[in-house]
Amino acid sequence: MTVLILLSAMCGAVLAFRFKVLVLVPVIVGAAGLAVAIGAAHGDGALVILMNAAGIAVAVQCGYLGGLCTRGLIAANRAAARRRPSEERPQTA
Repeated sequence: MTVLILLSAMCGAVLAFRFKVLVLVPVIVGAAGLAVAIGAAHGDGALVILMNAAGIAVAVQCGYLGGLCTRGLIAANRAAARRRPSEERPQTA
């Protein structure tokens, strides 16, 4: 399940670059369904399955937040680069 949680966090980060926050609802539902199916196949108890599904939901959200922060830093760097005067162009008065 640790691998699934790490993959969920990475998927959340990737989703942050392209989609709005509402995409998290179907992704979390699908991931929780996957966690239930895997837990049932392994014969885990209900509490273990519930904790795994909650961990995956939190991982997706944390990954999405990390992706948003990264996207914001990239946008800030691009804006700062546009504000800097270019050395190639001569300055005009």
